[in-house]
Amino acid sequence: MFNGIEFTWEELQPVFVSIQLAVLTTIFLVILVTPLAWWLSRKKTTARSVISSIVTLPLVLPPTVLGFYLLVFMGPNGPLGKLTESLGIGLLTFTFPGLLIGSMVYSLPFMIQPLQNSFEALGPSDLGRNAGRNAARRVLQSHCSALQTWIPYRYCSHLRAHYR
Repeated sequence: MFNGIEFTWEELQPVFVSIQLAVLTTIFLVILVTPLAWWLSRKKTTARSVISSIVTLPLVLPPTVLGFYLLVFMGPNGPLGKLTESLGIGLLTFTFPGLLIGSMVYSLPFMIQPLQNSFEALGPSDLGRNAGRNAARRVLQSHCSALQTWIPYRYCSHLRAHYR
């Protein structure tokens, strides 16, 4: 009930699907994009420019074209569609997992570019002052300040306090 108006489940379901999609997209992108952004900020190889170009494609392509390419890619004749059908999963088109993949592809550059810029702002001296600590501590303590612009500050503060 909202301001005296009652809603049915059918009316509220799109709201819950949108919330679920936003939360899952964010979780999966944090897990997948943070290491990729760190790698892109630290390595100077030819593969870096290719991967950066692929990552920024959703910014260049109109959303309808991107959606069409994803439908073709996940459809019955697309590579992902053939793979999921051969594994017995079925097609991903017009399903929640397909929607999640589309949301992740569209949101990828909006998440990776700020992280990559933050990681690039940290110099080698930031890593050097944490020498002698295990890898998890070095990464968390040297990169948590960069992540503060993106992850809520309280979470980073908690991680820093935990790994001291």
